[in-house]
Amino acid sequence: MENQPFARRKFFEWGIGIIAGLIGMASSIPLVGSLLSPLFKKSVEKWVDIGLVMLLKGSRYQKVDYEFLYQDGWIKANKKRSVYVTHLGGEDFIVFSRTCTHLGCNVRWSDKRQQFLCPCHGGVYDAEGKVIEGPPPKPLTHLQTKIESGILYVRES
Repeated sequence: MENQPFARRKFFEWGIGIIAGLIGMASSIPLVGSLLSPLFKKSVEKWVDIGLVMLLKGSRYQKVDYEFLYQDGWIKANKKRSVYVTHLGGEDFIVFSRTCTHLGCNVRWSDKRQQFLCPCHGGVYDAEGKVIEGPPPKPLTHLQTKIESGILYVRES
């Protein structure tokens, strides 16, 4: 009889330990899932129509606004963006993002200075998008392009 309270106490200690362990493991499943899910997520290329090639031929740092459907998880929203398009000749175009690499302000092209200017903190980019002045850490982003059926597309990430 003396041995019985000790055995019961051990039984409850072990039982509570096992239950706490199961609860801990169950609560960590979402964390592990969120860490591993990007490994199994399929990358979807999103090509967005920004205009007819025949209308963009001869353009030099022409600002083009466009809209596309963006999906983040279950949330779908229309996003508006603008880019600068330059025709290099033939079927070759360069498309620059308007987003400054410093803090995300929209840059503008200055015909007078032949540079991209950021109004927020004085960032200046040359005609190739390289930083020549101010705080931006990287050059302007060149967007990937393709032409299909006479339409210029940019790749959105």
